[in-house]
Amino acid sequence: MYATILQLIKAFGIVETARVCDGDAAPFLVTAALFAAAAKGEELPDATTPEEEAAVAAAIERAGDALVQASRTMDSYLGVRFTLPLSPEVVEANGLRTRCLNIGRYLLHDDRATEEIRNRYKDDMTWLREIRDGKAQLIGAEGGGSTAPTSGGIRHGQGVSGFQWSGF
Repeated sequence: MYATILQLIKAFGIVETARVCDGDAAPFLVTAALFAAAAKGEELPDATTPEEEAAVAAAIERAGDALVQASRTMDSYLGVRFTLPLSPEVVEANGLRTRCLNIGRYLLHDDRATEEIRNRYKDDMTWLREIRDGKAQLIGAEGGGSTAPTSGGIRHGQGVSGFQWSGF
């Protein structure tokens, strides 16, 4: 997995993350404090009701599921050209954590995604397609799948031309 729930919280804030992971059913039971405690693996306060505990557990599961789905989506593109899993150095050098967080955030927001969230998602998915198609490269990654560009690649060397260059 390219990102964790704590990294999701750090990137987008505890309030947004807790709210979007709480789901659509009112009343909203997952407070920022409860979500943060659960994400850190801490015990919830004694005053937490069973309903709140269940809602927090479901919210944490929802966040984790979104990040797993985002990571698997990324792997489905990256694995076409590179041996998985990628090294931590490659993940860091290519900003894969941020891309995973953006995709996971989009998945969590679903049909409530803002234009900014949608644009980040679209940009990251476009980049993944470019990686898959050989139009972009991962810094430091070793190929495992087909490394030849499927289209738009640059060729090096000299080819035979039908043009008569002798007149120049």
